[in-house]
Amino acid sequence: MKKIAILIIILIFVGGTVFLWPQQQEQSKEGQQTEQTVPQKKKAEEVRETTPEEPQEIKRPPYDPGGRRDPFRNLLAGQEVKERDEESGEPLLLISEVKLLGIIRSKGTAKVVITGPEGFPVYISIGHRFADGYLHAIEGSKIIFRKTKEGGILLKSPIDIVKEF
Repeated sequence: MKKIAILIIILIFVGGTVFLWPQQQEQSKEGQQTEQTVPQKKKAEEVRETTPEEPQEIKRPPYDPGGRRDPFRNLLAGQEVKERDEESGEPLLLISEVKLLGIIRSKGTAKVVITGPEGFPVYISIGHRFADGYLHAIEGSKIIFRKTKEGGILLKSPIDIVKEF
């Protein structure tokens, strides 16, 4: 008995909406036709008022990293770009990365033993090129580097950097 009552209620509800639905669509179409003519005129006027010469500001949504790395950030920003040596193709060291280990003097010439960030010893002499300058002089127990570039850009006047051990 309950099942029959529920079925009858569902049929009445569905049947009522089927008969009322076409009437509601006709009323809404008439209302939309009168409303569409006025907004279309307004939109046409707005299009005429704006000129293509005026740049429109694009609003970008703010990025919330939520603990993740920002994919739009420049990964090289704030870091110096290392140049490569023409002969070997290896990246050149920066003067700030160099540690002085010692100076070797023999037969009137001097060589300097330095280490880079990897810790491997490298033997260099006066005029050796670095990414941001070169070895200018060897005096006693200190060496003088001449820094000519900062971040890949030439400096107006070179800067002398002294390192001692």
